[in-house]
Amino acid sequence: MVPDSIHDVVMARIDRLPDETKQLLQTAAVIGREFSSRLLSAVWNDPGSLGNRLRELSRLEFISERSAAEGTVYAFRHALTQEAAYGSLLDRHRRACHAAVGHALEELYGGRTEEVAELLALHFGRSDEAEKAVDYAITAAEKSRRRCAYNEAVSYFDDALHRLDAMPEVGPNRLRRLDAVIKQTELKLALGRHAEQIGALDDIRAMAEQADDPARHVDWHYWRGFQQGLTGGEPAVAIEHCLRAAEIASAAGFNELDGFVASCLAQAYIVGGELRAARDAARRAVSILEARHDLWPACRALWHVSSAANYLGEWQESFDACRRALDYSTTLNDALLKTAGLWRTAHAHIQQGNIEEGLRYCDEALALQPIPYHSAAARAVRGYGLIKAGRMETGISELSEVVTWFGSSRLAYFWSIATLWLAEAILRGVRRRLHGRLFSK
Repeated sequence: MVPDSIHDVVMARIDRLPDETKQLLQTAAVIGREFSSRLLSAVWNDPGSLGNRLRELSRLEFISERSAAEGTVYAFRHALTQEAAYGSLLDRHRRACHAAVGHALEELYGGRTEEVAELLALHFGRSDEAEKAVDYAITAAEKSRRRCAYNEAVSYFDDALHRLDAMPEVGPNRLRRLDAVIKQTELKLALGRHAEQIGALDDIRAMAEQADDPARHVDWHYWRGFQQGLTGGEPAVAIEHCLRAAEIASAAGFNELDGFVASCLAQAYIVGGELRAARDAARRAVSILEARHDLWPACRALWHVSSAANYLGEWQESFDACRRALDYSTTLNDALLKTAGLWRTAHAHIQQGNIEEGLRYCDEALALQPIPYHSAAARAVRGYGLIKAGRMETGISELSEVVTWFGSSRLAYFWSIATLWLAEAILRGVRRRLHGRLFSK
């Protein structure tokens, strides 16, 4: 909040400017605290007068300029000046100016608009062009997701959904809503907000089934199946969702989705205890995804191979799957994939009995400061390893905290595993105390 006295002084200076120079300052304020001459000239309706007016604004110390690779860049000398100039625009003029900046950015970045998706989402989001606002918010969300900025990505998706609430329920907008909800599933998984996402997916079920778009219908079913298993739902329902996704994809000829569907099916089979079916589905997913060089989803499928192999005691296959997933994480330079690959490798080692090696992998995973879901998973495995190593008190403390986190996130599958490990630790402690009492007598 700017004190009225300061605001009045700034506005008095702005109001003394000639009308067109004042309008130029207001237009620049809409672009942002910093703006390029290239973008400003694309928005300004009289490019010929631009140079003189910018020099005058610089002389009066409203703005400063510097040279950059893309040309001359200007910046407001004080944030208060930008805020005052921006606030002095009538609302309808401000919205129109934001739209003009958005269109100028589209023109300047033709074919490369993803590079400035955040700016396009901001400007169209403050304009009357609702469809572009939603589309660029979704694009900006996906861009944020790829660089693991999950809370930021969710915020963009929320912006898109909020804008859609005020838009007519026509076909294209229904597809936009499906995208804005379904594409958040991976993010909500990372943030431990599974139950919330299941509710959101259930809310759009009818819309997904009625849409004349089999690809989105497939997406809905396999993500719903994936979430079903993790949150404690009936495993048979999770498997049914995945099989239905495969059926729709096959009927529509969407062979490119086979790998994703098989991977989700493997997860559902693991939760349901159908381990050989899980391993076979995961192997099939890996084969399809690696052949298409879809390395990110291939990593998830490899993790499912490792999980099924661990339960079956097929250690070499588990280690090979983890190694390949870690190799892919290095190729993609993806910290999330590396974290998951490390704690899953640790799990295989600890399950086999290589406790210290497993603990080393856990520490390496946690040193990457992972997102909440992977942090909890790595700590659960480490807690179990500490218990196996005889460090009962530390292991029980670690597992107790993790059980609480999985419970609050409604991740019933992982909660049950961590709870069983914790129960095993407590029983071991009881046995030790009873054993000590017997010998002391």
